[in-house]
Amino acid sequence: PPVAHLEKPCIQSQNAAPWRESSMNLVFRAIDVEDAGAVGIDEVLQFGRTVNAYWADWPPAACAELAGCAEGTNSFTETEFAVFLEGLRPWTPDADLVATFVDAGMSRRVLVDPYNSRRIEQAFRAMDLDDSGQIDIAELLHFGAKIGAGWSKAACDTLLGRMDTDGDAKISLTEFAEFINKVGLHGCHEEVAAFVEAGAANRALVEPISEETIRKAFRAIDLDDSGQIDLAELLHFGATTSEGWSRATCEAILGRIDTDGDSNVSLEEFTAFVSDVGLHGCHKEVAAFIEAGEARRSLTKADSDADDDD
Repeated sequence: PPVAHLEKPCIQSQNAAPWRESSMNLVFRAIDVEDAGAVGIDEVLQFGRTVNAYWADWPPAACAELAGCAEGTNSFTETEFAVFLEGLRPWTPDADLVATFVDAGMSRRVLVDPYNSRRIEQAFRAMDLDDSGQIDIAELLHFGAKIGAGWSKAACDTLLGRMDTDGDAKISLTEFAEFINKVGLHGCHEEVAAFVEAGAANRALVEPISEETIRKAFRAIDLDDSGQIDLAELLHFGATTSEGWSRATCEAILGRIDTDGDSNVSLEEFTAFVSDVGLHGCHKEVAAFIEAGEARRSLTKADSDADDDD
């Protein structure tokens, strides 16, 4: 029967939440656990039965018609799935039932989702904030906080201990990869996926940096115009750009840049480091920090010129 002849009550669950693109995507991924890019209409109907939807017993042909698909279609792409859900408005499902369905689907994804070396490396580099090639306890705590896991330091210590096979209190890429291949990345969770994707995007956008940009960045961080960047200035930079670096992280970064061991970073040391690992200048906060530094210098110069004129 055509869609027009099927029951379409204008009701919502008491705990309903409006469909958003992100929630549609999560439901689609919970059904498409093998990343085939399509879901069977029978699987969509099973989702309907799980959330007690009025349309759960519709014939597949009616679902295909509502999604605007050709006759005989037995599966939906993600776009067609979204069209189908939009066509069901004003109906929206119970948010708790949807969450339970998504959690179950994402758990299945963990079991079937292949963790290739590229994806594992992206996750590792997203967590390795100071580009040291190692993940330490501070970076593990930062990761836990960012994804809302609520891990305590004790929990992070335990997790680090499970991964750290050589006992150096840090996690190498090799150790990380071995651990992930055993237990999974749990990259199906939206927060973790966003964290990894953001880290990968940030690195992908880092382009060769001109000497002028490096010099501007150095001068923006060097608040007292001493010609050296000290720990306090590095902490200020991290706080201002929302990097959330701890003192320990800043000390580690400073230690990597400071090749002459004077606990300060010269322009030459800064240039060598940034040329090697990048500035992560894709962050709009970093760009704004540099721009503000240039503006501050312009104002200082103007004040100085005015004093000379007097």
